[in-house]
Amino acid sequence: PLPTGGFVRRHRDAMVLWTDNVNYNSNRPVDPSFMRRMDFIIDSYELSREKALERIRRNTGFSDEVLLASGRGHDVSCVYEACDLIKEYGFTLGIQLMIGLPGDSVETCRYSAMETVRIGPSIARLYPTVTIEVTELYSMMERGEYSPLTLEEAVKRTKLMYEILEDAGINIIRVGLKSSEIMAREIGFHPAFRQLVESEIAKDRIECALASLKDDPHFNAVTVSANSHSYGNIFGHKGSNREYFSKKYPHLIIKGAVDDGLRDNCYAVTTEP
Repeated sequence: PLPTGGFVRRHRDAMVLWTDNVNYNSNRPVDPSFMRRMDFIIDSYELSREKALERIRRNTGFSDEVLLASGRGHDVSCVYEACDLIKEYGFTLGIQLMIGLPGDSVETCRYSAMETVRIGPSIARLYPTVTIEVTELYSMMERGEYSPLTLEEAVKRTKLMYEILEDAGINIIRVGLKSSEIMAREIGFHPAFRQLVESEIAKDRIECALASLKDDPHFNAVTVSANSHSYGNIFGHKGSNREYFSKKYPHLIIKGAVDDGLRDNCYAVTTEP
């Protein structure tokens, strides 16, 4: 183990703890940060499939520059090898991508999302980097060696990655870290980050539809439909989209409607006769 809390390789004296509770798909009773700190899959092939974890999440990126600058202790080749092993042994593969690590950029984010699609995990998580006190990343920030993303930039990059994964049919089960009293104090954390991202996606898709209707003689009132899950994103986090569209189209009346025949993040815009 490293002083920072990460693991580089298994030491010969290291102890690996497994649970034989096959109905439990996590290791949290053992160590809540186990999966976050794992950099290498341990070759415990003698352990029966029934007694192993049923789902493995790979916390990574696909840029050697970013991995090195972040002190992850592995390179991209290890990522591909680990993902292949996880799938080979019949586990459900999930890939967790972090946005805004040292050396990160829009292009590395796009590339990581596209490589994730190529690998084909069943699930994915997107986490903007949160700078926590008493960590090396926080020290780097204090030394001027690292600048956390602004909230606006974090949303922009995450939105890009979200849409790439969504278009490929990958189930994005979490966007942003879970809210807690501790996390609320940290730099880069927002309790409604997923809604910020999905609201921006909604705004772009609704605006595209509105642009195609501008020549419609009934373009003075429209109904925007979404399913129950995405309905709130029509108006945006704290009404941000409502405010945006009222300023851009001051004479347009926009109503919302629920249509559960639509998929998540799909919006149907129709004019009112």
